[in-house]
Amino acid sequence: MGAIEWISRAQQQDGSWPRHTAKPAETVVTLSTNHATGLALLALLGAGQTHQEGRYQANVKKGLEFLVRQIREGDDPGDLCGEGDRNGRRVAALALCEAYGLRRSREVL
Repeated sequence: MGAIEWISRAQQQDGSWPRHTAKPAETVVTLSTNHATGLALLALLGAGQTHQEGRYQANVKKGLEFLVRQIREGDDPGDLCGEGDRNGRRVAALALCEAYGLRRSREVL
C-alpha cells in the first residue's frame, strides 16, 4: 500500500483526518484535527488529486468540505485554529488555497 492510499484510508467519516501525537526527539507534538486534515489534503493535492478529478477525488472533496464546515460552524466561526493549534490554522488555510489554486473552483468553498 502506498502513502496516498494509506492517507485515504485514514480519513474519518466526517471528512477529517484524526488528531495525531508524535514524540520526536523527546518533544511531544500534537496536531489538531484541522492541522492533520490540512496536511493530508496537501499530500493528496501534491499527488495530483483534486476535488474534481483523480482516484481520491471523493477524499479530497470530503476533506475540503470538513475544513469549510469548520470555518462556518466551528467553535469560533471564521477561524481554523481548531483545538488551539495556531500552526494548524495555517496548514488548513494553505490546503484550501492550494485546492482553489489548482482548479480555480469555489465548488467546495
